[in-house]
Amino acid sequence: SAIIKQSSPFMEFYYGSLRPYVHYLPMPNEIGEDVSRVIEWAREHDDEIKQMVVRARSFKCRWLHNDVVEQYVADLVKMYADRFHGKRGSIKTEDMIPVHMDCTFNQY
Repeated sequence: SAIIKQSSPFMEFYYGSLRPYVHYLPMPNEIGEDVSRVIEWAREHDDEIKQMVVRARSFKCRWLHNDVVEQYVADLVKMYADRFHGKRGSIKTEDMIPVHMDCTFNQY
């Protein structure tokens, strides 16, 4: 299935690497925008959608697996810890407990 991604001010860590019409179908977050126009475009561009689905799946398998997500979270927590280093009650990175995320998914 193709992904329809509504524009939003909120960002996940991987959004900067995604490209509209390469990995997903964009849908503006504006009043009056109708998802049916996006779906109609998809129906009129079936071959492009099939390629988009393959590229999106490839992106997911390459960048959204356990190791990458775990490393992102570890880096993020370390950045927060570094920012508060030396402040009263700060958490030291050596006191942190590693967490393993079980994110099994089906690969087609």
